[in-house]
Order: sequence, then structure tokens, then C-alpha cells
Amino acid sequence: MKVFFISLRSSSFIEPAIIAAVVLGLAGLFVYTYFNFVEVRQSAWQISTKRVMDSMQPFQSKYHQQNGRYAVGIYDGMQSVHELTTKIGWKPSLTDQNRYVVHIVGKNAYKVIVSSPAGDTVCRIYPARIDCFDLGAYHQSGI
Repeated sequence: MKVFFISLRSSSFIEPAIIAAVVLGLAGLFVYTYFNFVEVRQSAWQISTKRVMDSMQPFQSKYHQQNGRYAVGIYDGMQSVHELTTKIGWKPSLTDQNRYVVHIVGKNAYKVIVSSPAGDTVCRIYPARIDCFDLGAYHQSGI
């Protein structure tokens, strides 16, 4: 009888341990999947935003040829600030809710900073099309 009682007690500890291991495994898988999703979402946003930023370059080049400088200003899809569209005629897609801010960098370059409503940010220097933090590539580009 003692043997049977001991086996019942030991199995009562194993079952909750197995359930806890399964729950922890599923939670770990969920956390891994969630962070991977966030990383992919941010990467996709950066790629599509850089394409929209690049679409500004022909308009800025035309403005630079006509005025001897690049246009600065703001385009904000959320607040209807259209300073850039009136200066250079550039418009991002209608579904774009990002805020674009252009600053002059030196004599022959401009910087575009884009912020999403979610708080993501991308910064690039044009016409070289390099990321702002890459100062070595900026100096090598000869701007």
C-alpha cells in the first residue's frame, strides 16, 4: 500500500510540472514571435519610408537648379502641414501619415528626417542617399 501511495504523490508533482513546462514553452514562443514581428514591421516601414524619401530627390534637384539651394520645410500627413509640397511639388502617397522634415546640410546637401505616428524615425542625407549616422560614408561621398 505504501508503494501505491508514493506513486500517486509523485505523479501529482509531475503533472503540474509538465503543464508549467508547456505553458512556459508556449509563452516563450509567443514572446519570440512577437519581437520578431515587431522587428519585421519596423524593417518594412523603414524600407517603404526610404523609397518615399527617395521620391523627393527629383523635386529637390529641380528646385536646386532653379534657386541655387535645396528647399527646406515640413510635410505632415497627420496635421496637413504642406510646406514642402507648395515649394517643390512633391507629395508622398495619400496613405502616408509620416512627418517629413527637411534641413540644409552644408552647401550641396539636405537631410530628411521622417517620423511615424508610432514614434519610429528615419534620417537620410541627400543627394548621396546615405543614413545620417553614417558620417564616414558622408565624408567619402564628397558632399
